[in-house]
Amino acid sequence: MRNFLKKSDNRKLFAAVRWAIALIVILAYLVYLYNHRQSLTALFSVSWFPLGQLFAGIWLTWFVIHLQSLLLIRSLGVPIGLWENFWLGMVSVIGNYLPLRAGTVMRIAYFKQRYNLSLSEFGGAFAFRTLIMLWVHGLIGLVAMGFFADWNHHELWLALFYLLLTVLPPLFALMGEGHHFLKGRIPHVALLLRTVAEYRKKKLLLLQMVALTLAQYLLLAWRIDVSQSISGSEAPFFVLILAAPMTAIASHLALTPGGLGLREGLMGLLFEATGYTFTAGVILGTVDRAAILILIIPFGITGLWVIQRRLKKHHLLNKAHP
Repeated sequence: MRNFLKKSDNRKLFAAVRWAIALIVILAYLVYLYNHRQSLTALFSVSWFPLGQLFAGIWLTWFVIHLQSLLLIRSLGVPIGLWENFWLGMVSVIGNYLPLRAGTVMRIAYFKQRYNLSLSEFGGAFAFRTLIMLWVHGLIGLVAMGFFADWNHHELWLALFYLLLTVLPPLFALMGEGHHFLKGRIPHVALLLRTVAEYRKKKLLLLQMVALTLAQYLLLAWRIDVSQSISGSEAPFFVLILAAPMTAIASHLALTPGGLGLREGLMGLLFEATGYTFTAGVILGTVDRAAILILIIPFGITGLWVIQRRLKKHHLLNKAHP
């Protein structure tokens, strides 16, 4: 009993520390924007064409991301439909702007109620997708820097970072083979690792995930390029290619609500490391963020309506045919 209470207290302390850090990051981001508000004046005179391009890029990115999750979930034997998964993904996106990753929690609850998918299996799919994102990030970084970098002091550190990203995810994936050892000791972790190990054996799925992740990053780079045309920045495309995966992973992990502030700050650091200004990176991230927030409200609300209807229909069918 004492051990359980101690673990509960530790979880509460961890959650409190995490939220304190998240609040600091968000407040620092908002203060930074206020202090550089002159750099945002171009947003109020933007024409419809680049804004339409940005909206189209965001929707296509969402579609590609949800296609990744569709492949992973279906490979576990879950017969979820294409649009059902898309709208569930939109619920997750809008929900992750709320505390405690509410969108991910709602998604897990839906899979449990509708398809009896366990938390560990969902976690295995999430972990495998994260590993693919990190590995492709490292690969893109090394290739882009090999062709375009000036190899100053900061870029050497970036190259080492990308090298680690290409090495560490495959090593973690190999750890999935250790699920037999943990089966009797930590069953939930063992199931998560087993799911990762099973994914690793599916070569076609692996190739599909790499291709879709690459498409996701290219779409993000295009969106940042469109944001440049709105804000007036002039960074070369290779910098945008480096920035795209970093923004995607910050949003995917959502260490702050929706990755707010963290995503933009990481873009600023990357721009500064490649010889451009921190402010340029933050402003580009903010332009893209503003467009996301405009789109996510109608798409997220529609997703909530669609998913609620599907759950209600599922419960009615269960009552009629117990």
